[in-house]
Amino acid sequence: MEENEMKDKDQSSQSAANAREEYLKRMRERMGDEIDWEGDPEARYNAFRKYDDEQQATLGKYQESNQKLSELFSKNPRFAAMMSDMLKGTDASVAFVKYFGKEALEASGDEEKLKLITEANQEYLNQVAESEKLRKTQEENLQKSEEDISSFQQEKELNDEDYGKFIDSVYHVIEDGLEGRLTKEFLQIFWQGLNYETDIQSALKTGEIEGKNQKIELENRTQKGDNVPNLSSSNLSKKSEKKSLPLNKKKDFFDDFPID
Repeated sequence: MEENEMKDKDQSSQSAANAREEYLKRMRERMGDEIDWEGDPEARYNAFRKYDDEQQATLGKYQESNQKLSELFSKNPRFAAMMSDMLKGTDASVAFVKYFGKEALEASGDEEKLKLITEANQEYLNQVAESEKLRKTQEENLQKSEEDISSFQQEKELNDEDYGKFIDSVYHVIEDGLEGRLTKEFLQIFWQGLNYETDIQSALKTGEIEGKNQKIELENRTQKGDNVPNLSSSNLSKKSEKKSLPLNKKKDFFDDFPID
């Protein structure tokens, strides 16, 4: 058992040595002869730390630049598309005219045109800002609606697939309304939703009236003697009175014949 433990320790030490050698090899490739590789190990590792700090600082600047560029592209998608074309080899002038029009180039010496272009661009930026504001509002409202959405699915006992189809239909109806497509299907959905309670009350009232009418009709037919037996309690009691006998009277043969 001790022999196995010794083997495990040797393997672990060898693995650590290999990892250290691999790390030093990579750093030598990156830093070259900037440091003394055979000198004081402490000085070598201080050089490593300084190198890492410089790399992190450079990386931070790249990330900051990318963030600014991303924000610029987000505010002006046409500029992003133009830059994409230029990176693919399209001539800068051609790409500019493709996305901004030749009028922008021709206005370079015309102060009035430049003013109009600036105003139009500002209007566009305002629209982008408003769109971004709307997007954030939608995200916030969806987060607030998650509880209602989940409880609605549970109440209706819908699986994820069926519920997904239902939500797709909801968004389809919403998009139709926002885009001005007021189809009969769209109007019917909202008509049924807005008038549901009224329709229910109307149906209940109609059923109540029909029930009363049927009762009145049955009573009228009974009074006219149209072969419908009168089953009222008063008639039943009268018949039972004719057939009942006093408890102390003995029934004989003639009791079954009516006496006028």
